[in-house]
Amino acid sequence: MYYSLNSILQNYNMMKVVKMLEKFFKCCRRSFFLQVIVLFVPVALGIIGIAVYTYQDEKKQELQVISSNELSMLKLGKHAIQETLKRVKNDVQYLSQYHDFEDYIATGSPENLEHISHDFKLVMQSLRVYDQLRWIDERGMERLRINFNNGAPAIVPSEELQNKKDRYYFSEAMQFREGETYFSKFDLNVENQKIEIPHKPMIRVATPILNKDGDCKGIFIINYLGEELIQNFTQITAVSSGDVMLLNDKGYWLKGANKSDEWGFMFNRNDLSLSYRHPSAWKRISNEEEGQFLDEKGLWTFTTVRPSSNALAVNHSTVWKAVIFIPLEKLYLKSNALFLSLSLFTLLGLIAAGTGSFILAYLYRKKQLALNNFRGLQKRTEGILLSVPDIIMQVDTQKRYVWANTQGLKFFGEDVIGKEASEYFEGEQETYASVHPVLMGDIDSVYVENWQRRYDEKRRLLAWWCRNLKDEEGNVTGMLSTARDITEEYEREKEVEKLSKALEQIDDIVYITDKFGNFTYVNSAYSRHTGYTRDEVIGQNARISKSGMHNREFYKELWTTIMSGEVYRKTLINRKKNGDLYYEKKTITPLKYDRAGIIGFISTGKDVTEEEMLNQQIERIATIDNLTGIYNRHKFEELFTLESQRAQRFNQPLSLILIDIDHFKSVNDTYGHDVGDKVLIQLSDIVQENIRKIDIFARWGGEEFLLLCPGTQMDNVKELAEKLREAVEKRPFEVVGKITISIGVSVLNPEDSFSELFKRADQGLYYAKEHGRNRVGTVE
Repeated sequence: MYYSLNSILQNYNMMKVVKMLEKFFKCCRRSFFLQVIVLFVPVALGIIGIAVYTYQDEKKQELQVISSNELSMLKLGKHAIQETLKRVKNDVQYLSQYHDFEDYIATGSPENLEHISHDFKLVMQSLRVYDQLRWIDERGMERLRINFNNGAPAIVPSEELQNKKDRYYFSEAMQFREGETYFSKFDLNVENQKIEIPHKPMIRVATPILNKDGDCKGIFIINYLGEELIQNFTQITAVSSGDVMLLNDKGYWLKGANKSDEWGFMFNRNDLSLSYRHPSAWKRISNEEEGQFLDEKGLWTFTTVRPSSNALAVNHSTVWKAVIFIPLEKLYLKSNALFLSLSLFTLLGLIAAGTGSFILAYLYRKKQLALNNFRGLQKRTEGILLSVPDIIMQVDTQKRYVWANTQGLKFFGEDVIGKEASEYFEGEQETYASVHPVLMGDIDSVYVENWQRRYDEKRRLLAWWCRNLKDEEGNVTGMLSTARDITEEYEREKEVEKLSKALEQIDDIVYITDKFGNFTYVNSAYSRHTGYTRDEVIGQNARISKSGMHNREFYKELWTTIMSGEVYRKTLINRKKNGDLYYEKKTITPLKYDRAGIIGFISTGKDVTEEEMLNQQIERIATIDNLTGIYNRHKFEELFTLESQRAQRFNQPLSLILIDIDHFKSVNDTYGHDVGDKVLIQLSDIVQENIRKIDIFARWGGEEFLLLCPGTQMDNVKELAEKLREAVEKRPFEVVGKITISIGVSVLNPEDSFSELFKRADQGLYYAKEHGRNRVGTVE
């Protein structure tokens, strides 16, 4: 009973609503004022809605643009810092391995110290960003220090050198391994336990030093003037509209919007930090690698800068945060300006809507005026049909053209009206017959493609949509057809088909990818050369052919080139499906579309594996002795020319060692040439075990060998020659047992030619042979 009563009440309320609406619309028809209100309210709401949506959308777009720009700017700033530190890292590694410096560590020679001092001062004077270059030994004592001295580098006297064993950077850097680079925290330079005035932002960059026996001899350290790094970061981010900051891992400003806020941690000023002034923002920045967020203060953009990628540096305080902050009052400048314009637009729109509503309500009462408007609309519709780019034709039930728009008259000619449509379907009667059911009313529409004769007698391919016209009783009164000339598209398709067939028949490897490197097409040659079928690779990324023989920098260069729109040409080492490597001489060309930019890439290539292998074999034959695997005579002469020029240009010593196997002829005569060859090979191995990487070792001919020693004077080269002689004498040789060698040495004099240097070494060798062999001979 309850549900029945409830249903009755609901139906009653619904009926009341319907009756109220009926009364309202009747009132509207009678009341001019209500007609105006009904017309005005929806339009007014629409105008206000558009204004609000436009304003909100503008704010959103403005925020997106600013966010994208600031993030890109910050990444550029980060890149500038990383490139600067990379250069400093390379300088540390290079200078720490400088051969005169290595010799000085080993010998402590004043002459080496003079060379080092001269070269290192030139480096400091040229770069002007290093405040100190130092060698601190394993006990923490400075053994060598060169100060920048405001552009006049000078070596510090030994009595002024200090012990740095208690400084944090010494103990931390000593934990690193050979080849690794230590970066200290970024702070102000301290001398004699006082912050240096004027302030010197400083980063200490160091690497361990090992002698030839692998023992740690301390660290090589550079005091880098960090002001250059800050300036580079500031210049890159200068166009930012916000406050650009660089902070340490505790949130203190290394570079801030206000100079007075910087380096607060050096003065025990906790209030001079972002973590103090904006704790909630700093918590998010410090806990995330990079990102962007909006809070009640404004827009924060941040990223993390890690000077070192060494394992020991992961938890080190040398982690910085690059931040850009835009306050809210600077964030929506364009949107706020737009708000005034939109307010005026809304006001004018409401006035116009009110006026328009008044006019429309008035016009609604004038039926005749409405009829005239309808006729005007009909004329405008006809005008549109006349001006559209497609052909529009109307035929009657007798298939005669009775109306045509401008494009139809242009195509068929002005005299087309009144003619039977079949006159223009020359040779296409079957297609013509397919539209007959539309006129008969059997179907409403049909699509056909057919060749038709144009007014100039040329045949063109048209794509037709034909639809019948009916009167109010549903009787067919004719047909309206729209057509588009697709002749050029048809010809292009034919050309593409020809090109596709050509690509399938050539032996060059051809494939097409999208802009992300995913295969969209491969020709048959690709499958023949790589072993992958078309179905296996379509949709896959082109990296499936990577061989692992190229590093990341190689592929970075490739992608940088093609994404900039340039053509990339180079020979790559790729891998087939079965794992075999092959060389491909490749050309990658970007595919561009005017509006969309680069939409993909086309790659063409030739398999040049045989050619590359032949070239490598030729190169090896030209430079390497086939028996011993060391340099041959031709390559040695080439390298001597380079080293002699370098030695004379930098006033460096250069020594030559000539080695000859004693009684080698008797070895061949007694044991045979196979055993003699093994003796030559074993001797080569012994010598290579006892020389430096920079020494140049070659087989001169027969049993004679040459050893070129850059940066080595007479005392050193005689010591090396004696070391080699003893090593050979102590090593037992297969089959023959004991072998000895005689050695001649010489040192390059100014203006010496190779023949003069070789002649003195040969004379030394002759001396050694004449005085009993198994010795080192020299001719001063």
